[in-house]
Amino acid sequence: MQALLKGLCIPLLAGIAVLSFVACGGGDDKPATSATATQQSSASTNAATQEPEDTETSTEDAAGDDTSGGDSVSGVPDACTLLTLDEITEALGEETTASVTNDNSSSACFWESTTPDSTGQVEVVVNGFALTAEEMFDGADVDGIGDIAHWVDSFGILDVVQGNYDLTFEIRRVTEPTDDELLALTKTMAQKALARMPE
Repeated sequence: MQALLKGLCIPLLAGIAVLSFVACGGGDDKPATSATATQQSSASTNAATQEPEDTETSTEDAAGDDTSGGDSVSGVPDACTLLTLDEITEALGEETTASVTNDNSSSACFWESTTPDSTGQVEVVVNGFALTAEEMFDGADVDGIGDIAHWVDSFGILDVVQGNYDLTFEIRRVTEPTDDELLALTKTMAQKALARMPE
């Protein structure tokens, strides 16, 4: 009798174990892990595929914003490229170094004397807009340069409109020349700069 009961219990216990294993989802672990890995791999592949497209778009946008063609960031010609150091030295009478500042609509360059304790300086400003005669610095008309030119004697500034630009030129020499000499020096320097401006 005991042998018969043992024979019946062993299959019964085995059946219960199988049912418990299936009910607990013991066989689902590996497929679930495999599906997750496949999804992660697919997402990584898509991200890697999309990233160069985003970078390329960003590069094109940056290139599209740069319409200056070598000019300053605003599209206004770089004032420091309009005159050579030799031309500045000739106008100022001293050796100089240059520095530049730019904003959204203008470019300014300042050449300062390298002579110790000297206050000599040349300044050229290029504005990316034209002015009427009434809007310019109030001064005497100057012929033979630009479309319109005014000489502001009190400040030693030559204001010139040429095409779509307004430019100002100023020479501050340590040994002050006469007004006529300063105008002649400034006009000569300005003519060289204007010849390098875009039409």
